[in-house]
Amino acid sequence: MKKFYFLLTVAVALGIAASAQLSRKASTGKNHARSSNVAVARQANPLKKHSASIQRTATTLWSDDFSVPANWTLSASVGTDNWVIGVNGPSGSFAIDPINSTSAANGFAMFDSDLLCSGDQVAELTLANNIDLSGSTSARLVFEQYYRRFFDSTYVFVSNDGGTTWTQYSVNANTVNNNFNSNNAPFGSESNPDVVSIDITSVAAGSSQVRVRFQFYSPATLDPSAGCAYAWMVDDVAIEDIPANDIGIAETANPSQYSSTPILQVTPLTLAARVVNSGGAPATNVGVTVDIFDANLNNVFTGATSTASSLASGDTTALLSTATSFTPADTGIYYIQYVCSMTDPDSNTSNDTTYSFVYVDDSTYARDETFFDAATYLGGFGFNANTGYLGHMFDIIQASSLTSVSFFLDAATLGDVMSVEVFTVSGGEPSLVIGGTGNYTISADDTGGAFITLPFLSAINVIPGQYFVAVNQQSQNNITLGASSGYFTPGSGFFQVAGGAWTALETVFELSFILRPNNPSSTLVGVNNVELNKNITVFPNPSKGYVFIMTNNGAEKDALVTVSNTMGQIVYTNTFSALDNAKIDLRNQADGIYTVRVQTANGVMTKNIMVSNK
Repeated sequence: MKKFYFLLTVAVALGIAASAQLSRKASTGKNHARSSNVAVARQANPLKKHSASIQRTATTLWSDDFSVPANWTLSASVGTDNWVIGVNGPSGSFAIDPINSTSAANGFAMFDSDLLCSGDQVAELTLANNIDLSGSTSARLVFEQYYRRFFDSTYVFVSNDGGTTWTQYSVNANTVNNNFNSNNAPFGSESNPDVVSIDITSVAAGSSQVRVRFQFYSPATLDPSAGCAYAWMVDDVAIEDIPANDIGIAETANPSQYSSTPILQVTPLTLAARVVNSGGAPATNVGVTVDIFDANLNNVFTGATSTASSLASGDTTALLSTATSFTPADTGIYYIQYVCSMTDPDSNTSNDTTYSFVYVDDSTYARDETFFDAATYLGGFGFNANTGYLGHMFDIIQASSLTSVSFFLDAATLGDVMSVEVFTVSGGEPSLVIGGTGNYTISADDTGGAFITLPFLSAINVIPGQYFVAVNQQSQNNITLGASSGYFTPGSGFFQVAGGAWTALETVFELSFILRPNNPSSTLVGVNNVELNKNITVFPNPSKGYVFIMTNNGAEKDALVTVSNTMGQIVYTNTFSALDNAKIDLRNQADGIYTVRVQTANGVMTKNIMVSNK
C-alpha cells in the first residue's frame, strides 16, 4: 500500500550520484534505525488495540509454516550466500528485528544479507514438491514477511509445470533504500509482519504441478553497494481461493504535505483514500469512513468519503475524499484511521483498515518523513566541486517569526562553511533573501552524522505567503544535507548551483530534505502588530543610502530600529525616543536588499528596502 500526496504517486529515483549537479553522498549507506518520541508514538499506534476482529473466510488450498525445513530446497544461483530456515532472527551489524509472524516460534525462512555480506547474492527458496490446484478456478499466494531494502530486490516465482518454467512477481517494488516492507503498508516499519497477497490465478489455477519460489536478488552487477543489504524473512505461506467479496484500502493520501506543522500554520487535513477490489465479483457502494483520534484516543473527527456505486474485480476506485475536513486545534500526534466498506459482507477484513498520522508542534515545520520514521532516510545530498543552495518552500498562514532552523548533515567535511537563509518567493521560485543564520563552520562533531540547530541572527518576521528555506553550501565539498522518502510535494523543493538558475528538485530526485525551520507560537503577530504596520512608514524605496521612518499618527515612542542584510547580519541599530522622520544612514553599505525592523511597545513591523545607486 503506497502513500501519495493528492494524486501524485511517490516513486523515488535514487542512485549514488544521480546528477552531475545535485548528488547523494552517505557516510555508511546502511543505517541503524533512529527513533524519537513521535516515532515511538506512531509505531505503538494504540488504535490497533481497539480494532475490530479480523475475519478471513477464503478457502485455504495449501499452506506451509516452515516447521518442516525439508519441504523446501535452498540454493544460491549467484555466489554462495544462502537462505536458512530456523527460529533465530538476523544477526549482522545492521540487524533488523526478527519476524513477528503467526507461527514464528516453529520456524521461518530468512536470507540474512547483512550477516553474509559477500557482495554478490542471488539465492532461491523453492518448494520441493508440487501443489495440486487442478480443481481450483482462482488462486492467490499469501505470506507474511519482514524486510528492509538496500540495493536489492525481492521476488516470488510460480511454476505450473513442476519447476521447468517460472513466472516472476515483484515484491516490495516500491520500497526505497533503508525503508522496510512498504509493498503493502503505508508505514512499512510498523508492519511486522507485513501480509503480502498476489493473484496467481492466470498461472496456477487448474494446474496439478504448482511450485513456489522466493528469490533474494542482490548481485554485484546491480550496484557497487549490492550484496550486503539487510534481511528478508518469510513465513506462513498459503494459497487461497479468491472469494467473491474482498475489498481493501489500496493507498491513502498524505493528510498534509508536512510531517510536522507549527500550531500557527495548521490547515485542513486532506482525508482521502483509494479502494481496491481483490474479490472475484463486482463490489457495490464502496466507501471509506475516516476517524481521527488525538494522543489520548479521543475521537475528534468522523467523516465519510464519497462512494463508488460499483467497482469491478481487480479495479481500484478514484480518489475518495471526505465531504468535510478537520483542522487540528492543539499540539500533539493525531492518529487517522481509514476503514473501507461495501454493501455485501467482506470475506477478508484484514486489508480493510489502515492508518496515517500527522503531528502538530509548537514550533517545528518539517517536510521529511524521518520526523516519523528514520527508516525512510536516504542519505546526504549536496554539490560536488561546486557551491549552491538546496531547500524547501514553507507556507505561512499566520504572521509570526522564524527564530531558528534545525537540519541533519550526514557526512559533512571538517572546516567547510555553510549557512541557512530564508527567501521570499516570487513566481513560484525563491526570490530575495530576508534573513539567515550567518556563516557556520563544520566542526568535528558534525562530520559523523549530526543534527544541528542554528538561530537566525535576528528573528525573521513573516507574513502570510510562501517562503523558501535553504542551506547555502559555501564550500565545494558535498554538504550532505539529509533527506528522506515518503513525503514529497512537487514544486516544494529547489536547488541552485553556483548562482545559476533555480531548478525544481523533482527533476532529479523526489525526496524531502531534513531541514526544519522553527516558528514558535509565541511569535504570533497580534492585532497590535498589524496596526503598527499601518502606523509607520519607511521611505524612500529604493534608497540611495538615507532611509527615513515616520509615524502616521505620532503615537509611536521609544522605538528600537535594526537593519539587517541578506545574510541576516545586523548592520545598523539605534533607539529613537520618537519616530518623527527618524533618519538611518546606510550609505556605507553595499547595494542590495535590507530588512528594517521597528519595535515599539505596540508591536513589531518589518519592511524590506533596496539600497542602490549611492
